[in-house]
Amino acid sequence: MPGLLLEYEAFMRLLGQAISAGLTRTDSSGHVFPVLAREVPSLINGGVAFEEVGADEHLVVEYHLRNDLSWHDGAPLGSSDILFS
Repeated sequence: MPGLLLEYEAFMRLLGQAISAGLTRTDSSGHVFPVLAREVPSLINGGVAFEEVGADEHLVVEYHLRNDLSWHDGAPLGSSDILFS
């Protein structure tokens, strides 16, 4: 069953990439680069923060899209388009 486990791990890695596809990409060494996003969110640039809601603390990740994005017909690509997809 080791082969099956490796296939599952590869599938889960691809699934994770598909969920965030477009906003960022990860190279073969594990470094994350922005694609549609202006930058990769982090604690340093303020794109990642902890938010307290009552007694709970949540991690909030915020992406900012590049300003030069457009569809093939020239119409601007916005955050609502990303949320819809």
